[in-house]
Amino acid sequence: MTKTRAVGLAASVVLGIAVTWGTSGCDAGEASPSSRSTGAAQAKKVEDVWAQVQATQYSGCGEADCTDHLTWVLTTLSDLRAAMESDPAGDEHFSGAYKIIDGAQDSAQRAGPDDLDAARTDILGAVTQLQTWMQQHPSS
Repeated sequence: MTKTRAVGLAASVVLGIAVTWGTSGCDAGEASPSSRSTGAAQAKKVEDVWAQVQATQYSGCGEADCTDHLTWVLTTLSDLRAAMESDPAGDEHFSGAYKIIDGAQDSAQRAGPDDLDAARTDILGAVTQLQTWMQQHPSS
């Protein structure tokens, strides 16, 4: 298997885990299953998905391995991008946010699903960077 194919397969596994975990309600200490991201099937407003992303900031993983939490963060970041892509403000308005989200997703891909914790700083840092970006670029 080529390295590119392995990375793609790893990303698919992470996404599969994220979708399963995101809808199963595994951790009662975090957002309820109904408020978690459920995929791009439903068009969501940026503000609504942004609230979900912010919720990931306050239900962190502590010092232990936080693969489940990081998977949830990545899923909500994907949902945020999907909401931004369907927003009338357009891709040009959200280009900076896309770069931040892409950086977190690229870091997660490099780490792979078995060592997502290695990308913890980049993934959690993306939420902080997005917080600043959202404050500097309010939607209409």
